[in-house]
Amino acid sequence: MLIDILFYSVLLAQVLIVSAYYPNKFSCRAAYILEKYTEEDYPKLYQNSYYKNPGARFKKKLRAFKFANGVICFIGLGVLLAMIITSYTPSHIKENEHMLFLLFFFLLQTLPMIIMSMSAYKWYRYMRETGKPKLRSAKLTPRRLFDFISPIYVVLAIVLYCVWLGYYLSSPDNALPWRWDTVVTVIVMTTLNLFYIYSIRHYLQGKKNNPHQAYKDQLMQIEGIVRVYIYASIGMSVSLIVFNAVNRYGLDIYEPVIISAYFQICMILGVGQMMRSERIEDMDFDVYKEDAGLV
Repeated sequence: MLIDILFYSVLLAQVLIVSAYYPNKFSCRAAYILEKYTEEDYPKLYQNSYYKNPGARFKKKLRAFKFANGVICFIGLGVLLAMIITSYTPSHIKENEHMLFLLFFFLLQTLPMIIMSMSAYKWYRYMRETGKPKLRSAKLTPRRLFDFISPIYVVLAIVLYCVWLGYYLSSPDNALPWRWDTVVTVIVMTTLNLFYIYSIRHYLQGKKNNPHQAYKDQLMQIEGIVRVYIYASIGMSVSLIVFNAVNRYGLDIYEPVIISAYFQICMILGVGQMMRSERIEDMDFDVYKEDAGLV
């Protein structure tokens, strides 16, 4: 069937994009920084009293990151090949209650990136504890939301949330009195959007994670984070509208394809957006030199 061919194509794209393309881009960025901005010339980049040799420590983590993604990529390709050999029909995934496989596999794919993100957070925390910039200069210009993203996207996120909420509650399955799963879905969606709002406000008004980071680099980072959260809200609302339509009109055979495509969009608008916003060639690494103050 055409839907089966489409599913195999989309799942193959998911394996390659999430476990090969973006991890490779991340590894290349990290390796480039370690090679060009060495510990001897840029000591503040590696300032961390918890490790005797932080540069070597990060290289070890990077090798483990590449190995883990390679293993997960081969697992995904192996599962895909096994499905083809055994003539598995993806159009029956939901009917056979195998939908959780897609979710668990995506979580497995993102696990190495999550671990690296946690390591980066601890790295910056240690950096704040072990190194205080000699010179501080305050930027008095307040940071506003629309300095980092067009109002169109913010309005779109709000409108789509309202559209989803109205469409979801108008479903015959969600007639009053509401079932517990209806209440939970509304609460979770609303809480996530409130979390996005809180996080954006925190980054607009809060302190930088990296104490040595140049001000222009901080602005690049804030722009990336703001865009990721706004796009996440938009994508979440659109995906739920689509999923609700699929269930309402009996299009269940397309749900696995839509879910896999949604996971890939999350990666492109999440990790991909941060990489596009924080371009290495635009960053100021001079602030990590021994005699540099905070810019």
